Amino acid sequence: GKGIKRFNREFFNKQREEDNWNEAQLLIKLSNSLCLTCQLFGSSFKASKIYFDDLPLGDWAGTTQIRDGVAIDRDSERAADRLKYDYEVVPPGATFDFRVTLEEVEDRDLPLTCLGLSEFVAGFASLGGKRSSGLGRCKLEELKIYELDLRNDVTRAQRLRNYLLGRTLEEKMICLTDANAFLQARIGELL
Repeated sequence: GKGIKRFNREFFNKQREEDNWNEAQLLIKLSNSLCLTCQLFGSSFKASKIYFDDLPLGDWAGTTQIRDGVAIDRDSERAADRLKYDYEVVPPGATFDFRVTLEEVEDRDLPLTCLGLSEFVAGFASLGGKRSSGLGRCKLEELKIYELDLRNDVTRAQRLRNYLLGRTLEEKMICLTDANAFLQARIGELL
């Protein structure tokens, strides 16, 4: 946790002073030493390349459920005195709109993201709090993948124009026809 981050920061600052690294050299050294997770999700040295939007409720007008809980004293393994609390949950079947954005992807970023998303598509992932008590089970359905690839010089200007002038995802980016095949192909790149 914090001790490791402090050690890394102190190490890189010391190395920077000893070897007279400039900022560009320091960024290269940092990128080469960060694990794949830190490179994708970010760290104290590097910004995240993946962004998760809030999960607004989809087409659902139901009511939430209020459940009660009791705080447990971990030392005595008993209910703590006068520490009852309530928490709010959505009932099973509620739908949410889920959106993930990747920016400036490198070779392994997209396949690793697809690997994580495939767990949600298969229904093996959970979100939110109280997961150990059975809450948060979810399944990603109706998956759509939109792509904006500006690496190709031939179509770059047109794609950039569409992105800047478009008002919807369909106008801004290309919607891939088979999202599940895309996930499987990217995961195959890892193997």
